[in-house]
Amino acid sequence: MLRDLTADIALPQGGTLSFDTWYRMEANADFGFAEATSDGKRWEPLAVLSGESDWRSLCLALPAGTRRVRFRYQTDASGNGRGWYLHVPRVCDAHGSLQQAEWTADGWQRLSR
Repeated sequence: MLRDLTADIALPQGGTLSFDTWYRMEANADFGFAEATSDGKRWEPLAVLSGESDWRSLCLALPAGTRRVRFRYQTDASGNGRGWYLHVPRVCDAHGSLQQAEWTADGWQRLSR
């Protein structure tokens, strides 16, 4: 099963994707990916998560030319943990200015932390 959380964003000089995260996934079978693309077809992995983590903050570099970013949660049909939680995903340009990002969710739910 795949679940995507995606935002269109134009970063000709690159930037950063930062977010708070917590996850409980079946190690090495379920994965959380943070990815970026310049063309909407080839996605570049920025981070791959699996297993367990307490709440933590991540800040990932976005390459020059990024047009879209996404979080992709991939699970198999066997055992699942509690899942993958994201809080306040933020996209900044190469100068550190916060960019307006509208997130589109496919299979994600909005919850209070």
